[in-house]
Amino acid sequence: MRHRKRDVTLLAQPYLMNPLKPFSRTFLALVIAVPALSSICQADAVDDFVRARMLRDKIPGVSLAVIRDGKVIKSAGYGYANLELGATATPNTVYQIGSITKQFTAAAVMLLVQNRKLGLDDRLSKYLPNVPAAWADIRIRHLLTHTAGLEGNGITTTEKTFFSDFTEDEILESAKKLPLISKPGERFSYSNLGYDLLAMVIERVSGVSYRTFVSERLLRPAGMHSTDVNDPLTIVRSRAQGYLFVDGRLRNCIQISPTQFRGSASLYSTVLDLAKWDMFLTHGNVLQKSSLAAMWAPMTLNDGKATGYGFGWFLSSIRGHRVVRHNGAMNGFLGNIARFVHDKLTVIVLANQSGVADTERMATAIARLYVPGLRYAPPVKLLAAPKIGPNELRMLTGRYEYWGGGYLLTVAAEKGRLVGHMPDAGLNDYLPLSDGSYWQPDDGVQLTPTRDSKGQVVGLKVRFDGGWVHPIPKVGPLVADLVPSRDTNPALSREIEADFSAFGKGPAAVKKMLGILPAKARSVSRPDLNFARFCGLQFIAEQDVAERGIERNGAKIAWIRYFRFASATGRKFAMVYLTKDHLLADYDLTTE
Repeated sequence: MRHRKRDVTLLAQPYLMNPLKPFSRTFLALVIAVPALSSICQADAVDDFVRARMLRDKIPGVSLAVIRDGKVIKSAGYGYANLELGATATPNTVYQIGSITKQFTAAAVMLLVQNRKLGLDDRLSKYLPNVPAAWADIRIRHLLTHTAGLEGNGITTTEKTFFSDFTEDEILESAKKLPLISKPGERFSYSNLGYDLLAMVIERVSGVSYRTFVSERLLRPAGMHSTDVNDPLTIVRSRAQGYLFVDGRLRNCIQISPTQFRGSASLYSTVLDLAKWDMFLTHGNVLQKSSLAAMWAPMTLNDGKATGYGFGWFLSSIRGHRVVRHNGAMNGFLGNIARFVHDKLTVIVLANQSGVADTERMATAIARLYVPGLRYAPPVKLLAAPKIGPNELRMLTGRYEYWGGGYLLTVAAEKGRLVGHMPDAGLNDYLPLSDGSYWQPDDGVQLTPTRDSKGQVVGLKVRFDGGWVHPIPKVGPLVADLVPSRDTNPALSREIEADFSAFGKGPAAVKKMLGILPAKARSVSRPDLNFARFCGLQFIAEQDVAERGIERNGAKIAWIRYFRFASATGRKFAMVYLTKDHLLADYDLTTE
């Protein structure tokens, strides 16, 4: 589990999938047992780690490549590219790479900058006339760095539009109707739309299609013959099937039309092709060093603060080791390319499952096997026996308000061990330390329980590598641990049902509901697909949380109501956050 927020875009909605049979542990073990195809050895620590991670995170297939000093030192495939056909994953398996596409779009822009066909500080309106007046100050640099203030996607996502084809004109006209969420250059706000607009700029300036420009100027010079703009109808040799893990089972994923995300997430590739891309960036003569330096430099906001993003790359460090990387997610696929710059090491991981898998964590863990300096050391002694007493496990399990706004840490017990996960991430072990705290080695994070006067766990102190401590409150128990009770306020439950129906219809319907906190109502910019097939609620329990310090949308939370959430999308539970006046301030939907 990543303890920093991760970039996950374009994850599929579960009700749009075709269900497979429940994914049994025995069958998954069979998947992991498929021999790895490695370029350098029969089996090693990397193979062992990947197989274990696949088993834990329910991943059908993984391909990886490791590049060091400009050479591929390991390439491998594990498990299955297609479960129904029994096709194994290899280094040549083709995956959709989602937002990894953005670095190709950024590189294409930099080629045009090198050729003096456009400038980074040119206004978008120079190339796309008749844009809204609110876009007047948006510059190419803002689009590249997610600081233009644009919405996430140009097309308002609904159940009907999710898989539809759109022309560039349709996307542009839809985007023009969306309000800016901030002034250009004011703050970082991740936007696929910004990169889709860049693809349009590339076409206007170059005179050829985005696909043609990227192929002729980048992919072919790099020798990337297995990479292209995706077309769901085209037969692609060695193409992997994408899967979603939801409600305890794997489901087939339908492919999203790439027309919605031309510049942001339209490419497919292989780990070996992405290895060629990595070496092309390092040793190629197409992109100048100044262009690469610009791509890997953080954007400075209007107030002088720097973001952690360049042009198509996230910028960070792990234990003082500089990392430039990007995650990609696209409807059943996840990928990560991570360049550990000063270590001259790149790790590329592609997987055909979204919903639980975390390729960024996998790539970092693999890098640690090659670079010991990336590993975290526990602050105090680890206990020899990893098992924890049942009473302590009972008190620790539950959900914690990690970053606010619904970014919850879920902590559970698994065979006497403490495990946890963030949204859209796999499980990680927390190992007991001699001082009564718990250690998560992947992120170098220490959890120390905070307790009330009765000794009950009411929160955690999260200590990051470097010493920063982040206290987080316990929201409540897992649904399975709730004691069902009688609904003492059925009228409130009916009102919440009506609110949920409004969330499925969009902002106009939400504004009419008097039982929704105004700040929450204002934050709704489009229909929430989770409620597209909402049928009703069944009350489970209510908890008084007024003393826990939980806030949502600027309001203190006094009550949390738990419901079974009935819909055509599968089993869910709803956690509804209420103010002391019983205004709905927020909600979380869970599957456990």
